[in-house]
Amino acid sequence: MQSTDSNVTNTMSSAHPALHESLCLPEEGGSQAVKAQQRLRELILQGELPAGARITELILVDMLGVSRTPIRAALKRLEQEGLLQALPSGGHAVRIFSEQDVADAIELRGTLEGLAARLAAERGVSSRALVEALMREHSRIARHNMQLALREPGALRVPGARLIRSESSVEEKHVH
Repeated sequence: MQSTDSNVTNTMSSAHPALHESLCLPEEGGSQAVKAQQRLRELILQGELPAGARITELILVDMLGVSRTPIRAALKRLEQEGLLQALPSGGHAVRIFSEQDVADAIELRGTLEGLAARLAAERGVSSRALVEALMREHSRIARHNMQLALREPGALRVPGARLIRSESSVEEKHVH
């Protein structure tokens, strides 16, 4: 795990000094915790902090140019959002999502959208069984498109795609 820390730090600060400079957050306008949270989320979704990478407060203090207090707040919030996992030994790791995790989220979204459409229809919009069916179908199409996109060579340019692993690679990671 420690080598991952070094790799992330070296990659972010030494190999890409311009990127490192762009990560430093200005003192004025908005809270430092919110800025740190936004920038850290961007780094994760862009794949700059790879899935499974262990990150610590001190690495982020250096990378983002803010004190530990806003970093702690950002880490906690991103853990609550599900992008980070707290490690028993301390620090955090960028969460790895399985294709099934993403498929389940899409299915849940379709169910919620379908319910919302049905409730709207019950309150006055006609053809209620049709808005709900359309929303569920939209969810199924989104799931299918996600599966196709992940198998295409350019899929890694999609924000967050680098956090998704096939079921077998996720199971293998948890075994080791």
